[in-house]
Amino acid sequence: MRAVHEKLSRLLTEQERHELRMQDAFTAFSNLNPVQYNPYTQPLWAAAVAQFDRAVAPAEQRIAGKLRAQIRGLEGNSQQLLREFQRYRELIRRPNLAKELMTERCALYTVYMISVQFSCLFSFVYECIFSALTVLLILI
Repeated sequence: MRAVHEKLSRLLTEQERHELRMQDAFTAFSNLNPVQYNPYTQPLWAAAVAQFDRAVAPAEQRIAGKLRAQIRGLEGNSQQLLREFQRYRELIRRPNLAKELMTERCALYTVYMISVQFSCLFSFVYECIFSALTVLLILI
């Protein structure tokens, strides 16, 4: 959660962090002692995690817009698009961001499938040409 909070914070300006109250995201954990985690305190931890998720949800929505604009600018370059998704994969896996960026994730999937199909087609053509050359060499 701390890593997610840091990545979210890095993508926001100082004003946005203040406006979205990012500094308050961990207040739910203030009364919990991580050393005392056990089956009896698990509901308290689950509630704190849920409160954290609610606290960062507005920031996730704002960042989804920023990532969407960044990703849409790269749609013509499949390698760059893949790198951007890899760069922000921890954030994109978050349920709110995954839902917000569904269209962009589908676009990446489509680009990937086209790339795989082209690769398979190229491989097939290469194998056919290689086989034909081998037969020609045998016949000559």
